[in-house]
Amino acid sequence: MGLGQLLYRYVRRRQFIESFSVRQLFADPTQVDSRWLESLLEGAKDLQSRYAVFSFLAGFWREDYTAAIESIKQPTLVVWGEKTSSINRESIAETIQEPEKTYVQHLPQAQVCTVKGRNVLPFESPSDLVKVITEWNN
Repeated sequence: MGLGQLLYRYVRRRQFIESFSVRQLFADPTQVDSRWLESLLEGAKDLQSRYAVFSFLAGFWREDYTAAIESIKQPTLVVWGEKTSSINRESIAETIQEPEKTYVQHLPQAQVCTVKGRNVLPFESPSDLVKVITEWNN
């Protein structure tokens, strides 16, 4: 078994998923409930899902997508959690204002709004998220 497979087996454990969710994903740790954990554990059963994890851990998310973002011509809604955590390409933690400013700068047809939560808004603030999407869509 390769190192990557061993790493994936480690990160897909309930204890790791719960700890990571509390530290990195949710603004309110009490929202890391059995529904959230069970959905991630179910998804982790498929070993093919490891490629998404490896891509994330390898820093794929730090790629420069400026040109792709700038090419989006249709109106776009960007929703942030008020306690969103972000790490830039240099692996430095950013405040919410930094990535938000970048989106506005490179996606001028976007509307940016903030709702309660951190990084998994459909789980943290589903009604707030539905409200801003509905208002934007009307």
